[in-house]
Amino acid sequence: MPAPFRGDLEGLRGLAVVLVVLFHARLLGLSGGFVGVDVFYVLSGFLITGLLLRELVTGGTLDLAAFYVRRARRILPAAIVAIVVTLAAAAFIVAPLDLPAVALDGTASALFVGNLLFASRATDYFASTTPSPFLHYWSLGVEEQFYLVWPILLLIAARLRRLSAFVLLIFCASLALSLAVTPTDAAFAFYGLPTRAWQLALGALLAIHAARFAGMRDVPAVISGWIGLGLVAASAVALDAMTTYPGVASLAPTFGAALLIVSGGRSWAPGRLLTFPPLRALGRISFSLYLYHWPVLTLAAVAAGPLSEELRWLLVAAAVLISALSWWLVEERFRRAPPVARSSRRPLAFAAAAVCAVAVIAQLVAVGGADAVTRRGESLAADLIPVVDPSIAAPGAVVAGTSSVVSSHSDPGPLPTTSSAVEIAPAIAAKPELHPRLSDARDDGDGLNERGCGLSLAGSQPPLCRLGDPDGQYTVALVGDSHASQWFPALEVIARERGWRVLPLTKDSCIFLDMRITSLHLEREYTECALWRTAVVKALAREKPDLVLVSSSRWVHPVDPVDADLKRQGAAMARLLTALPGRVAVIADTPLSAYDVPACLSRPTRPPDGCSTSRSYALTSHLARDKIAAELSRAWLIDPAEWICGSERCPAIIDWTIVYRDDHHLTATYARAVAPLLEASLAEIVASPVATAR
Repeated sequence: MPAPFRGDLEGLRGLAVVLVVLFHARLLGLSGGFVGVDVFYVLSGFLITGLLLRELVTGGTLDLAAFYVRRARRILPAAIVAIVVTLAAAAFIVAPLDLPAVALDGTASALFVGNLLFASRATDYFASTTPSPFLHYWSLGVEEQFYLVWPILLLIAARLRRLSAFVLLIFCASLALSLAVTPTDAAFAFYGLPTRAWQLALGALLAIHAARFAGMRDVPAVISGWIGLGLVAASAVALDAMTTYPGVASLAPTFGAALLIVSGGRSWAPGRLLTFPPLRALGRISFSLYLYHWPVLTLAAVAAGPLSEELRWLLVAAAVLISALSWWLVEERFRRAPPVARSSRRPLAFAAAAVCAVAVIAQLVAVGGADAVTRRGESLAADLIPVVDPSIAAPGAVVAGTSSVVSSHSDPGPLPTTSSAVEIAPAIAAKPELHPRLSDARDDGDGLNERGCGLSLAGSQPPLCRLGDPDGQYTVALVGDSHASQWFPALEVIARERGWRVLPLTKDSCIFLDMRITSLHLEREYTECALWRTAVVKALAREKPDLVLVSSSRWVHPVDPVDADLKRQGAAMARLLTALPGRVAVIADTPLSAYDVPACLSRPTRPPDGCSTSRSYALTSHLARDKIAAELSRAWLIDPAEWICGSERCPAIIDWTIVYRDDHHLTATYARAVAPLLEASLAEIVASPVATAR
C-alpha cells in the first residue's frame, strides 16, 4: 500500500536543490550550499527504504528485478539525455585539448562510476579551476551504487529479523569511517560510497521507525523541525570551501535533514513552509535541475570567462527552464508511459542501449578532439614566424643582495656570463614543429614526483635524491613547491654539463616560508607542509650544499588572516632562508598566464598571439614577497620574467616552444630551452667572492 504523499518532502527536495544551485552559482552568499546533497541523501534513504519496507510487509519478499527496473525508469532517461546534451554542447565550447577528458567523464557518469573516477584523480570539488561539466554526477554515482546492493542487504537482514540493528551497524560503521578518513584523504571521503553511506542509512533508519516518529507529540516534533531547519540553514551559510568535509562538519546538515523529515507537516512546524508552492515546484523538477544547472554554469564560464552576478542569475533561470522541459518531456514521459510500465524488460534494454550510445558518442567526441589538436599543432607550427621580442631574455636578470661571508666551497667550474634571446632554442627554430607537441604540453612536467624525488600533497619527509652528476663536487639544492620543481629540467641540463650534483627538495603547494598555511586541495591546514619545511632545513644542514635555490608560488593561503600581508610573508620566508647553509638564491615566481595555454592554443579560432598575456597581468604581485625575503635574508634574487615576457606581452610560444603547460607552470621543454639564461644568472652568484651573510 503506498504511503500518503507528503508535500513537505517535495518542498524539502526543492530546498536541497536550491542550496546546491545557488552554491554553484555563487549567489546569495550560500558558501555551504553544497550541504543540499547531504539533504538529498537522507531524503532518498528515507523514501526508497520506505518503499522497500512496504513491499516486504505486504509480500514478504522483494522483487529485485522490479526494483531495478523502477530505478532505471526513474533515473536513466533524464540522466542519459543530459549527458548527451552536455557532450554535444562541450564539443562546440570546450577546447579540443580537453574533449577527451570530458568524454571520459561523460562515459563514467553514464555508468554511475564518476565518483570513483574523481576520487582516483583526487579531484578537488571546491578548488578545481577547470571543473568537469560532469563533476556533479559524483553524487548520483554514490546513490546508485548504494541502491545496487541495498535491497539485497535489506532482504537478508529482514529474514534474519535484525533489520534495525543491521541498518544501525551500517550507519555507525560508515560514519566512523567518514570521521576517520576525512582528515587524511579528503577526496575519497568526499566521493566515496563507504564514507557517505551513513547519510542514506540514516534516512533508512527513519523509514524503519517511521510509525514511532509519527506518534511523537506535536511540541517535541515541532521543536525538532525548527532545530533541523536551523542546522541546515546555518550549515549553508557558515560552511565554505575551506571546511574539512564531510567529516564532523557534515553531522549538522545531515541530522538537520533527519529532524525535518521527522517533524512532518504539523501545524507550526517548518514543514508548512516547505509546502510553499514554488518550492514544491522546484522539488518536482529537482532531479533535472540538478543534472542541468552545473553544465550550464561551467560551459558558460568556459565560453565567456568570469561570469558577472547578473549573468549567473540569468543562467540559473535558464537552467530552471531547461529542467522544466526535461521533467515534462523526458522524466514524466518515461516514468508514466504505459508500454514501459507494463514491461520489465524494456527499461533494462533501454538502459543497456543508452549507456552504449553514450559510450559511442563520447568516443566520437574524444577522437574528434584529439584529431583537432593534432591538426592545430601542425598548422600553428607552419604559420609561426621565427621572431622573438628582443626585450625577452635580456641580460642582467640577476639582482644581487648584500652578502659578506666568503665561500669556502670548491670551484664550480667555468660558466657563461651572457646569453641572448636568439640562443634560446636554435635547434628548435630550424624546424617548424612545436615542442612539446600540443597534445603533450599538459603532461610536459618536471617528473620529480614520478621519479620518487619530490612529494605531492601527502608525506612530510623529503626523499634525498642526488641527481645531475651524483659524484659531483659542487652541490646545488632546489627547494620549494611545484614552482621550484619546474626549474629542475633546466638545472639538470646545467648540472650535467658542469658536473654538479643536484639535490631536489620539493613538495606540491608547499610555499617555503615560516607560516601556517591552508591547502585548498586538502581543505584544511597544510600540516604536512610545516613538517616538511622543518625536515628540509635539517636535511640541508646535514648535506651542506654549496648553493640553495628557493622558489615558490606567490599565492599564499594563510591560516591566520593577518598573515595575508606581503611584508609578513616576506619576513616569514626570510626566516627560513637565513637558516640555510651556503649561498642562497631566490628564483622569483614565474609570470602568470591569463590562459590555460595548451587549451587556448588548441582552439582553431584563436590566433597564437591571442593566447599571450599582457605584461601587467603576468606580473601581478611579481617580486612583492620574494624581493622582501631576499633583502631581509641577504640572499640573491633571480628574476626570470625577462626570459618569458617581452616589453608588453608574455608570449604563449617562443621559437616554436610552448612556454606554459597550464597557466602558471613552465613546460619542461621551455625550462630546458632557457637553461643558458639560468646558467648565466648562476654565474654571477657562484663567481661572487662572498656568500650570503648568516
